[in-house]
Amino acid sequence: VRDFLPCRVDGKGMLYDKVTETLYRPSPDIPAERTGPVVFPEDVTEPVNYVDYVESDGTVFVDTGVIGKSGTAADLKMQFRQKADVGFLESRKGDVRYYLWHNNTKSDTALYGYDGYYTALSGAAINTDYTVRSSLSVGSQTVTVNGSQTVSASSASNIDTGYNLYVFTCNKDGTPQYNGVARLYWLKLYQGDSDGSNMQLVRDFKPVRLSNGLVVLWDFVEDKPYLPKGVTEPYARTEFPVVGPDGQPVLSPFVMVVR
Repeated sequence: VRDFLPCRVDGKGMLYDKVTETLYRPSPDIPAERTGPVVFPEDVTEPVNYVDYVESDGTVFVDTGVIGKSGTAADLKMQFRQKADVGFLESRKGDVRYYLWHNNTKSDTALYGYDGYYTALSGAAINTDYTVRSSLSVGSQTVTVNGSQTVSASSASNIDTGYNLYVFTCNKDGTPQYNGVARLYWLKLYQGDSDGSNMQLVRDFKPVRLSNGLVVLWDFVEDKPYLPKGVTEPYARTEFPVVGPDGQPVLSPFVMVVR
C-alpha cells in the first residue's frame, strides 16, 4: 500500500509514495543538506525506439500540462476505437468547453468545442485513421481532417478553462470525465496569444519505449516522458494497456566536430 522514496522538493527533504503519488512532508522540515538527490527510474532513462501508437481502453489518460484556452492548436494522428460520446483532447470549466477534438461517433460525428460544441466532421467512424489540425482562437476556429478543411468559424469568445488539456478523456473542472477508448500515433500542441498570433510549439509527443522498457509519450520539446495516469483517484501513474509494435530507433542529436 506504500512504496516510499526519499526526494527533495523546493530544497526540502520529504518522502514520495509511488503507490498514491503523494508527497509526505515531515515536521519540522528536513534541510536540503541532509538529503541526497533522488530521481525516479523513468527520469533517468532515454528513449530507445519509437512505438507506432499507444491506446487507452477507457482507464487511462495523459495530462499534457497545457491549459485549454484560446490561442491553442493541435496537430495529431489518431483513431476512435469506441462508438460513443467521450473525450479525446480537451478541457472544460463548467459548461465552457475547449475541445480540440472530441469523439461523438455515437452520432457519427467528431466535435470541436469552443464555449459550446459543434460538428467538426460528419461521418466520423471508429477504427479509421484521422490526421487532424485543430486551431481554436478568438475570431478564428478551424479544423482540417485528412487534408480537407471541415470547420471555418469566427466566434469572438475568449475562452480560458484554466485546466490542462487531457488526452483520451475530458478534463472537466480538474478531473478526468467522459473517458474514451482511442489510439494515438502522435500529437503536437502549439500555443500563443488568444487571437492565434505568436504561436509556439509547446509539446511534441511521440510514443517511445524507454531503456527501462516503459512505453510513454515522450515530449521532444521538453525532452522528458509523460506517463499515463489512471482515471480514478488517486490518478496514479500506470502503463498504457495497449501499445503498437516497436518502430525505428530514436537517434541522439548528431554533432559534427571540425578539426
